[in-house]
Amino acid sequence: MEQCDLDVIQQIYYKVVEASPDAKIVVNDAGVIVVFNTQAELMFGYDRSEVLGKKIEILIPEGRRSAHTKHRDDYFEDPHTREMGIGMDLLGLHRSGKSFKVQIKLAPLIVPNAGVHTLAVVRRVRDAELNPDSIHVMEAKEVIKAIGSVELKSVGVSNVSSVRTIVK
Repeated sequence: MEQCDLDVIQQIYYKVVEASPDAKIVVNDAGVIVVFNTQAELMFGYDRSEVLGKKIEILIPEGRRSAHTKHRDDYFEDPHTREMGIGMDLLGLHRSGKSFKVQIKLAPLIVPNAGVHTLAVVRRVRDAELNPDSIHVMEAKEVIKAIGSVELKSVGVSNVSSVRTIVK
């Protein structure tokens, strides 16, 4: 490839990261933020100039930082593409101090002359997205309150879906 082609490819890669609908953050093996795209800025409330060169834990609630540091160190012992914190409620920390639920996928990046880095793709998660059944559970509780002491089984209800059908 010609040098011109490499410059164009680098520009395309940069644009792909910036145009992504997901927050993308890259950290080095010490947990220092080296890439923070526009969606990350919007999600966490920081300008990238405020977080580049800082530890990733700045984006994690205080009570979870030390555990995260250990998990991060463990990840760098065996870096591989995976979802982070399966079965756990992961939280991000907005600049305002408010925490919010997130889903994070990790992928190692081998950078010549700079070692292993990690790409974190971060999505904000709404309660219903985190647990699709939570909506059904809330609806079932409302139905139970509405019908008072009537036993659901006496009207043929065997599961939450049946409760939704009866209400409609």
